[in-house]
Amino acid sequence: MLEKLPGSVIISTTAGGEILDESIVISLSLFDQTHFKSIHLVGDDSESMSKEIADSIIAKETQYVIMFAVQPRGYS
Repeated sequence: MLEKLPGSVIISTTAGGEILDESIVISLSLFDQTHFKSIHLVGDDSESMSKEIADSIIAKETQYVIMFAVQPRGYS
């Protein structure tokens, strides 16, 4: 997809098996004057991961943050 949309920032998530009809939904949003940063974190230490997010992508001019979380398998 990045070959077709160079310079884009792609964010994604999965339904974790909750979609039963094996379909894929793709939504696109185009912005003229918006800047995006992305980060991918894996771990179970929410405090250190929160600090990493704050230090690496949140700035004074940040107005919105979009986050996706996935519950690890076997975690209740």
